[in-house]
Amino acid sequence: MSLKDSIKRMKEKGSPIDWRVLAMDIAEKMINEKLIEFQKKTDLLVNNSIKELQKEVSEFANELIPSLKGAKGDSIRGVQGFKGDKGDRGDKGGTGNPGINGVDGKSGIDGSPGADGKDGINGKDGSPDTPIQIADKLNTLEEKVEWKVIKGLTKMFANLSREIRGKKQVGGGGMGNVVRFAFNGDGTTTAFTLSAEVAGGGSAIIAHLNGQYVHQTTQFNVSSRTLTTTFTMTNTDILEGWFIRT
Repeated sequence: MSLKDSIKRMKEKGSPIDWRVLAMDIAEKMINEKLIEFQKKTDLLVNNSIKELQKEVSEFANELIPSLKGAKGDSIRGVQGFKGDKGDRGDKGGTGNPGINGVDGKSGIDGSPGADGKDGINGKDGSPDTPIQIADKLNTLEEKVEWKVIKGLTKMFANLSREIRGKKQVGGGGMGNVVRFAFNGDGTTTAFTLSAEVAGGGSAIIAHLNGQYVHQTTQFNVSSRTLTTTFTMTNTDILEGWFIRT
């Protein structure tokens, strides 16, 4: 407060001017103003000093901390905690893209050949006779050899008998003796002459080629005393059989 303002205030109160009190009041106010100004300067100085000090401390700390940092310590694994509760099942995922076909693997190595099996037991020696020789021997025993010893012959003759009875007889004679025949192939001949005419119009005959039954009308035909094959026999083929003569 100024000196003028102090005098004005005292006049307003109606008090006589006490210069001593006035001087003390003025001095007090001046001191307070100086103290406030000093306080501001001091606060500003302190704040600046603190900021400067903080800056220096920060810089010092940045330089000091790296040198104080110790080596990396060993990690210690903690005790495993308890297993938590099972969570809720998630939503079903969408269908994935088809997988890529894999590459075919290499073929494996062939296995070792298996061991040879044991030799079987030798069979009995067969007859050294040729089919013609066997047939000739049978012919010499035609009074002793029974038809039933020849497999299937009895049945065949029974069938022939039924066929003959069902057909019209040809010629004046009836059914006669059973006659055997055998012909060797030569690679060209297909017509062979029988020793007599065949009963039943040529149907009372049974023939085998190399032991295999041959069918009449499809593999051979008979007319009168001539037997004609529908094929040509080789040099090793044998056509043989029996017929009932008229």
